[in-house]
Amino acid sequence: VPIEPGQRGPTPSPRAGALFRQRPKPIFVDFCSGVRAPVSFALAWCGWQVEAYDIEFGADLTSELHDKVWQQRDTVLVRIWACPFSTFSRAREKRLGYSADGGPPILRSAEHPKGVPGLSPRDQARVDKDTLLAANSGRQITVPKTLQTGLFLTTGL
Repeated sequence: VPIEPGQRGPTPSPRAGALFRQRPKPIFVDFCSGVRAPVSFALAWCGWQVEAYDIEFGADLTSELHDKVWQQRDTVLVRIWACPFSTFSRAREKRLGYSADGGPPILRSAEHPKGVPGLSPRDQARVDKDTLLAANSGRQITVPKTLQTGLFLTTGL
């Protein structure tokens, strides 16, 4: 049917759901933020799907769990790492005059990034675990750009 100038043709009705289709929730993964995890709580409140991994929840990211999470990387929009890198702290190098033992032990140095000689087995294990966490977080950050997974936020490095 021809339409005369100044007249409108029939408006096509959209198929049900064609304009307002359900979109999946954006996925946010939080690594090592502990039980407080303020960014996770804020994004969950905004409707994001949040996955949190922390040793406090029984998640050991130095185990095969890291590889499992790594396999899901292309479905995640945002990641945040807040790793507890206490063994990397340079503050340990400052000895405390008011402390009988001088404060927490020095675990690393520029000359010995994987642990100073003479560490106890317990301290060496802590250093090794934090080193592996740092390597794993670096691996997560350097995801190839072809995956189009969005923004990566890091803290603690």
